[in-house]
Amino acid sequence: MTEHQRHPTAIIASGAELADDVEVGPYAVIEDQVSIGAGSSIGPHAVIHSHARMGARNRVHAHAVTADTPQDDAYAGEETWVEIGDDNIFRECVTVHRSTDVDLPTRVGSRCFLMAYCHVAHGCQVRDGVIMTTYAGLAGHVEAPQFISSAESDPGSYWGASPAFARTFFPTPWPRAFRRFTTVSTPWGSSAPA
Repeated sequence: MTEHQRHPTAIIASGAELADDVEVGPYAVIEDQVSIGAGSSIGPHAVIHSHARMGARNRVHAHAVTADTPQDDAYAGEETWVEIGDDNIFRECVTVHRSTDVDLPTRVGSRCFLMAYCHVAHGCQVRDGVIMTTYAGLAGHVEAPQFISSAESDPGSYWGASPAFARTFFPTPWPRAFRRFTTVSTPWGSSAPA
């Protein structure tokens, strides 16, 4: 570990296990019961709470929060986990919460790209290669498809679904945010909003 890899203002708990070459930015916090693999970087003001296992070459940008307790009234303080694979990018202010199930951790696979302000809630299973666009969120216990966008950025791929599926959540007339779109394009084809 060299001085440039761990900023002096970073707080790293003695029980955290970081590979020797992990970079930690200013004011980042890494708690006990955390493991972070080789080649990873933790940006300024990022927080990695207890009960997180992170593979190699992950990039956690500023103000991202990993392994905070789940936002679920049923959670009673059980020891639950977040498991993250290799080669992921977590942009600014991404949040990934611990599971509510002691036998099934919240998981983010490998080679995923979670853009700014995304949220992965308790118990979600994000497969390898998933891209979540800015402001997209997964509620608890969701298995993520390969592409997830926020409804505002691409209403036809709401949770990676077809326009017909999106209409079941947003029946006609579509919300004002959708009305400005004339055509919705998805991998399943195009349609005009009703």
